[in-house]
Amino acid sequence: MFKHHQGRSKGIVNDWDMASHLDDAGEVPLSTARHRTGTIPFMARDLLVENPHAHLYRHDLESFYYILVWAVVHFDLKNKRRHKNHPNLADWDASTLGQARKAKISFIQSRTIASETFDHARKEFAELRKQWLEPLRRLFKDAAESEDRNESSDYDLSTYGGVLTFETFMAALGRKPRAPSTGL
Repeated sequence: MFKHHQGRSKGIVNDWDMASHLDDAGEVPLSTARHRTGTIPFMARDLLVENPHAHLYRHDLESFYYILVWAVVHFDLKNKRRHKNHPNLADWDASTLGQARKAKISFIQSRTIASETFDHARKEFAELRKQWLEPLRRLFKDAAESEDRNESSDYDLSTYGGVLTFETFMAALGRKPRAPSTGL
């Protein structure tokens, strides 16, 4: 949804089909649906398994990142057209969940694979590479590595031990989160 206000457009993404009430501790109750929903090229790595765990906020942050990468490589804004799938991202749209998951893991873990992909960004998105694409990839890489390094039973998987939160996501974009408001 979006609205125009004082000559600027402001938008918000809503996906109410997966909305959940939070319990008293601010957590999603265990009764929340654990089925997979979404479009495979844009789904978080953790959800690309046969029996995914509950959908977490960090999955939405990761999905946003994949949409951004896909857009800068495939969309020509000036001519209002979408280019065919780029080979570096072909396995994101794979026929099996495992293949898509492995491709995304490789993309996040390998600076070389990501860099080769970013080299194909449309020229109108060139500034996003340094400003958003690379910092966010590093954030997702650091988050996944924090899970691998941590063996504590109280490790917070919902934020990868605090590494991946809305605040760290916004910081990677070079932005400070604004305070919640009642309107757009």
